[in-house]
Amino acid sequence: MTELRRDPITREWVIIAGERSKRPGYLKKKEDKKAEEKTIQDETVNCPFCPGNENKTPPEIRVDPERKPANGPGWKVRVVANRYPALGIDKDFTDGVDRKLGQQKIGVNLAMEAYGAHEVIIESPDHNILFEDQPIEQLELILNRFKERLTDLYLNRKMKQFFLFKNHGKEAGASLNHPHSQLMTYAVVPDELKKELNGAKEYYEKERSCIWCAILDQNWMDLIKKDPDTGEPLQTDPFEERMVLKNQSFVVLCPFASIYPYEMHIIPRRHSHFYGNINFQEIKDLAITFKTVIKKLNKALQDIHSESAPYNLALHTSPNLTFREDDPAKFRTIKEDSHWHFEIYPVGVATPGTVERGKGIPINSYSPEFAAKELREAQIEENK
Repeated sequence: MTELRRDPITREWVIIAGERSKRPGYLKKKEDKKAEEKTIQDETVNCPFCPGNENKTPPEIRVDPERKPANGPGWKVRVVANRYPALGIDKDFTDGVDRKLGQQKIGVNLAMEAYGAHEVIIESPDHNILFEDQPIEQLELILNRFKERLTDLYLNRKMKQFFLFKNHGKEAGASLNHPHSQLMTYAVVPDELKKELNGAKEYYEKERSCIWCAILDQNWMDLIKKDPDTGEPLQTDPFEERMVLKNQSFVVLCPFASIYPYEMHIIPRRHSHFYGNINFQEIKDLAITFKTVIKKLNKALQDIHSESAPYNLALHTSPNLTFREDDPAKFRTIKEDSHWHFEIYPVGVATPGTVERGKGIPINSYSPEFAAKELREAQIEENK
């Protein structure tokens, strides 16, 4: 059983999901090198995401290409329910009973059932291929499945927020090496995302502009520092110094107040609040963008991680505007003030200390200007 519990002081929600402790490798003691190599070999043979092991996962929700019999080999991308879900869709709703999600007060504490979906997108039948090494056509297929699953789950009016993410590498929290992403939906908006949404709304109410569009489109000439006597420009805004790359559809930058070393945000140039609105050209450009920036990240961090750098990848997209239990007025400007984007957080560059874990002000020892310069200049092979 999973449950949402709210901290009575900070009012932040936490998912308590005891079943997830049964995941492969959870709380496992560190192995010596030989034992670790054997574990990797065993995983390759017994991996539930590999072709031939389809019976080791829940039934397919979506598969490409469609084929019969279902739940067998011959696929390129599979979508299945997570075998160890952090959330669960309750039977009453799936049977058509639109039951209100109940909250239970326990003294000063508040809890509610952890209603939601938890799906796995298995990105390739190849156990060892990296995300950035996938053919462009395969990446486009994966990104289209992201769109389809988000759009489909959006139809459930009891799901308020969508969170699509990827953990690459053991250090980043991946319990299996086989390339995959995950999609979770919540009946509440996570607290950190709520801060982002509220900040965007406040900016829009003051400036009548989306803050992400303002970041990408602001008039740099107005921000140039000038000599008070001569009027000559002294220093330009460092936005260009924080840019990793830009193409027809996206800008990739290290944000001004980066929390993590080499943190990158992939922002669409066309304003849209929901990833489900992504178009054909943007899918193509996003596939190339992912391939490029992750390869650049690997190159920039090769002295720390000799092979593929571990990272977390997260999609930020707007809440469900048809959520049945909410006040529609809360979201009246969200189509204008919210702007979907992906965020990449490299892992293992710096270890969080007490300041970060104890809710002090985070310390980032790598300036975004320094990180962006390294990423821009990282030489990689042309995309294939």
